[in-house]
Amino acid sequence: MKNTFYFQLAWTGIGKNKKLYFPYLITSIGMIMMFYIVSSLALSPVIRGLSGGDTIQMMLGLGSYVVAFFSVLFLFYSNSFLIRRRRKEFGLYNILGMGKANIGRILFGETVITVFVTLIAGLVFGVLFSKLGELVLVNMMQGDTSYLFTLSMPAIKQTLIIFPVIFIVIFLWNIISVHATNPIELLHSENSGEKPPRANWFLGVAGVAILGVAYYIAVTIEQPIAALLWFFVAVILVIAATYLIFIAGSVLMCRILQKNKKYYYKTEHFISVSSMIYRMKRNGAGLASICILATMVLVMIASTACLFFGLDDNIKSLYPYDVNIKAYYDSAADFSDDELLRFDEIVRNEFAKKGAALTDVSVYRSSSTTASVKGGVINMDVDTLDAMNQYAIEDVFSLDVMSYDDFARMQRREDAAVTSSRDMTGKNGTKSTNASLQNGASLPVARPASNEILVLGDTDKLKYTTFTTANGVSYVLKTADNITLSTGGVIELVPTLYCVVDDVSAFIGQFDKENPDGTLSNPFFSSLFYGASFACDDDTRVELYKSVSAALSAERPNFAYSHFVVNSPIVERSGVYATYGGLFFLGIMLSIVFLFATILIVYYKQISEGFEDQSRFEIMQKVGMTKKDIRKSINSQMLTVFFLPLVGAGIHLMFAFPMIQKLLMIFGLFNMPLLVGTSVTSFLLFAVFYVIVYKITTNTYYGIAVSSKES
Repeated sequence: MKNTFYFQLAWTGIGKNKKLYFPYLITSIGMIMMFYIVSSLALSPVIRGLSGGDTIQMMLGLGSYVVAFFSVLFLFYSNSFLIRRRRKEFGLYNILGMGKANIGRILFGETVITVFVTLIAGLVFGVLFSKLGELVLVNMMQGDTSYLFTLSMPAIKQTLIIFPVIFIVIFLWNIISVHATNPIELLHSENSGEKPPRANWFLGVAGVAILGVAYYIAVTIEQPIAALLWFFVAVILVIAATYLIFIAGSVLMCRILQKNKKYYYKTEHFISVSSMIYRMKRNGAGLASICILATMVLVMIASTACLFFGLDDNIKSLYPYDVNIKAYYDSAADFSDDELLRFDEIVRNEFAKKGAALTDVSVYRSSSTTASVKGGVINMDVDTLDAMNQYAIEDVFSLDVMSYDDFARMQRREDAAVTSSRDMTGKNGTKSTNASLQNGASLPVARPASNEILVLGDTDKLKYTTFTTANGVSYVLKTADNITLSTGGVIELVPTLYCVVDDVSAFIGQFDKENPDGTLSNPFFSSLFYGASFACDDDTRVELYKSVSAALSAERPNFAYSHFVVNSPIVERSGVYATYGGLFFLGIMLSIVFLFATILIVYYKQISEGFEDQSRFEIMQKVGMTKKDIRKSINSQMLTVFFLPLVGAGIHLMFAFPMIQKLLMIFGLFNMPLLVGTSVTSFLLFAVFYVIVYKITTNTYYGIAVSSKES
């Protein structure tokens, strides 16, 4: 009977505080639902059976931990508002003779009810919407849709373990909070209020300075690898600066508005500014939280949407030909013209077997490495990717060295034929598989001399006119406009310089290093790229990919290359769809979680301020203020501060744009217009959502503030 009594009090307490408890319960249900959906998809046999399913399930598995982590933060945040409003009620119970142990029983009853209701509702909605999530994800991954409804028991088990633990920890925190406060403080905690804070210029200036540093980092970084290294530093700086600016700046803004007599001494502004001053420290922190969450949503959706919708451009960038072959050699000395001719013969035989007509061919041999070229000196004895190294990351380049003969072959690839370098340039013999190569148009640039390097690629990032090797040999750099290299698709973490020299072996031989055992090592790795496109259907392209892979594997003992890789955009597309579709889906899911948090913060901010302002507006009505005037005052207050987070998030996104662009380049995405489009669209959609939330919560605030009694 005793336990039933406390559960009745708990149920009554929840009912009487439904305006506070309802969003808390909805948030809990939403978090449980999202966690189950992500966890079930991470364990789904349907997703696992798709091409690239292992990758997406790994990402979703990590995403489930992210959802669980933020669930803890958001539920604790909403519970803090809930307990703050309930303290008066608990204080009254205490004054009437109920001990804190009895209050603890009431809190335990509320916790049991909350766990029971939210777990059942969250799992029911999670199970229902998990199938929808699966269908959406399978569609993104271009897999075969299955309408078989399944129940993920492992995901249910995880949910039934994690969330009851979260609610138990919240319950223990509430017990500690109530026991640490005496009855009088509990009874009057709601009216304790705050002293009007002073405008802290130091914090405001510090916030602006920190934000300036973060923005400077974001807009000045030129290289993708540098953006990757500095991204989290910039994020931390922006978060810290946002809190400092909103907390100190909001107080300063109110002081400035108060000193503006034309603005301040108006009915709708006088009350709103006066009330805001007394709670701006807490208000500023809430606005900063909204701004940061909004920025996270915008950055996440804009970047993942850009990756997904730019997938075809990405595939074309990474795999420019229908069949892309790269053979790797231990040494550039293994690059013989005879090997190239035999390689070409085997590959072309496979093409001929399938009856595929060649439309484009690109063949070149190169030796590549990553090096620092600080001061024009090529240095490879350092870890060039170490951000703390003495060499700035801006001086790091990928050097791709090729002979002039191979460069000539690339420029004449439209003849769709391959010959030896000697045959192409006419230096030795007359044998040729295509006579047009000897009689074709002259090349746009002359062969570089022994002390010259023709530099192509990211030459706009090159600051020097000469290169000097480690042993002191200098080369004059030459550039050529309007030359496009049809190189194999690569993800460029650092800028690439294509260096065309007269003799590759002589150039890279200068970097030979003797090992302790007397052997030589060289930092350059050598490779042969062979790209070919055809006039045929996709099925034939896939057959060509398989045929060439099998032929090169069979002929491996007859060649000097150590290993090879064959790629085809048709074959790789499913894996890329899995990765980028999964990222986009996870971005949507996490954005929904952050939107939950945004709504939660805005809602609790509005209703808590509505209860705080209730008595003030009652007094104003008694001295003649109409409800129309109150509505104007409320609109003034909301418009003064409510849209600041949206503006701040837009500014953050704008300055983060260059860094986001560099990060997407790591994934092989270079489509700037698409990134602009997804960013603008994301901001506009979020702004519409934000306005809707503003309208709903403002009406809630008004309904509480002008009420004659609490409901």
